[in-house]
Amino acid sequence: MSFRARLLLAILIFSALPLAYVLQATVFQDPLFAVAIFAVCVFALLGALAGALQIDGIVRQKEDRATRSEVELQTFTERVHDGIFRVDASGKVREINTAMAECLRQVPEFLKGRRLWDYLVWSGGVPDAAFIPAGQLRRTVLMLGKRKTGDSVTLQVDLYGVQEAGAFAGFRGCARLAPAPLQEAALKARFASESFQAAQNLLQDHLSRLLAILGSGLEPRQLAPQLETETNQMRSRCAGLFEKGALTAWTPQLCVDLVDPRALLENVRARFEPAAALKKLQFSVSSAGSSPSFLGDRAHLAELLDDLVANAIKYTLAGNGVSLDFSENEEGYDFVVQDGGIGIPQSEQSCLFTPFFRGENAVNASIGGLGLGLWTAQKIAQAHKGILFVESRLHQGTTVTFRIVKRDRGTDTRWVG
Repeated sequence: MSFRARLLLAILIFSALPLAYVLQATVFQDPLFAVAIFAVCVFALLGALAGALQIDGIVRQKEDRATRSEVELQTFTERVHDGIFRVDASGKVREINTAMAECLRQVPEFLKGRRLWDYLVWSGGVPDAAFIPAGQLRRTVLMLGKRKTGDSVTLQVDLYGVQEAGAFAGFRGCARLAPAPLQEAALKARFASESFQAAQNLLQDHLSRLLAILGSGLEPRQLAPQLETETNQMRSRCAGLFEKGALTAWTPQLCVDLVDPRALLENVRARFEPAAALKKLQFSVSSAGSSPSFLGDRAHLAELLDDLVANAIKYTLAGNGVSLDFSENEEGYDFVVQDGGIGIPQSEQSCLFTPFFRGENAVNASIGGLGLGLWTAQKIAQAHKGILFVESRLHQGTTVTFRIVKRDRGTDTRWVG
């Protein structure tokens, strides 16, 4: 029974008692007096009912206010812990709370006035006036937050379009750490996209070279050695696509023969000169001394040099140079690839030969890749009992030396500087 019902029942009982007493005591008295007493009791009952209704309304108001306060408190708490921001049409930060800045390992004062999309990246590009579909108020996407510390974090971001004077004026948004399943899904999607792109580039590269060989106008007998070389190299480079477990457990099977280093260098020059010219890079190939032949697998060595030179061209800025040099010394035969690229931070150099590892500066520069090039090169070097030297300076370039030792010194990877 509710509070109001109990109150009404109590008033009715206490009103009936004096009424019954008066009626009993005035049986032989004036009936008008009894009617007056009855009217007073009825009015008292109606007054009590009105009071009960008023009290019930007050209780309901209190309950509603408490509920609203709880919701407001929860909303306030979410706003404190979530990243709140507002940007103008060009993406410059106009307002940003501490939680959002801390998520990017920055301070609000640093981010204000800067372009937020340099720190918060959406895989679909830069959000613009058409980002939110017509008829919708907001759009929720996963975005990659680039932190000051060099790492990144996946955020779930709600963006609301802002209009001023009927024109697009930017976004206000709320960001929070993406749940683990969404982060995993985003990672899988990114890996699938980059894997497809890498496989596409690989197959297109081989296809263009095969078409060039077939279109050279040579006799079939003259084409056979080139086609065999290209086929063997394609089979080797596509091992990860056709062999189970090849991506992590692949070991090259060598077909050892005498290798002419000058022929290797000339093949690399022919393959990469067009790519270097397209990026406006200076690409030079040289050989010191008599360039004697040595034992090795011609196809795998070509793949190793391809990986090193391709990386050098990929990470070198326009106007700089890439070089490939061969020389012989007392210890062995050296192939040296040098570039004027973005360089590798000292803290990341020990991870270069880890499968799928990519430097943070390469990721931030939106340079595609899977992080398998140097890993593949190391596998081939190890199969030849070779050594890889890597020397790099951030923003100054990288030098990679592959040495085939003249004596069996075991497999080694060394870092210089």
